[in-house]
Amino acid sequence: MIRGIFWGLMVAWVGLWIWFGISDVVMVDGVNIFTFNVAWPIIFIMVGLMGLVELVQKAVRSRRYGTKLYGIGGFLFWGLVFIAVGLIIWFANLGWMPPFAQWWPFLLVAIGACIIIFVLVKTLRRHRSVGDIIDKLENGKINVDDAVNEIRRTRSPRNTHRTHYHTHHARYKSRKRRYDDE
Repeated sequence: MIRGIFWGLMVAWVGLWIWFGISDVVMVDGVNIFTFNVAWPIIFIMVGLMGLVELVQKAVRSRRYGTKLYGIGGFLFWGLVFIAVGLIIWFANLGWMPPFAQWWPFLLVAIGACIIIFVLVKTLRRHRSVGDIIDKLENGKINVDDAVNEIRRTRSPRNTHRTHYHTHHARYKSRKRRYDDE
């Protein structure tokens, strides 16, 4: 529902943008701020808003079905990055900031650094050793439920599927063997 409402608002916004761009309804300092050559960065803002709407949609779905909310950092980060970049370029086109040509290399450096940090944090968080978790359990630092949850968080979906398959396959074989023996 949220996604559908958002898309309706986006289409209406594009219509208003075109209308304001071809008519001189919105003038700031003698410049129509919605002409395409000035306002094309609004596309970045729209993409960023789409990421934030997906984040809200995931949160609503998680709350409705009582599931945990995972993987929201990317939606939030990239949504905000696209919105910020769109606003900064738009303001530069309006002359409210230094021209885009002066600072765009810094933008690439900042985004690259954020990507590296994001990947490192995600990798370090995922590669917790199961042995460390068991040691914490044996030393009484965590309880069994917390240990199981931590182990589940350290496993990737591919390994989870493989382990799930092998576990069920082993159960099936043991049941089959038990029935064959009778």
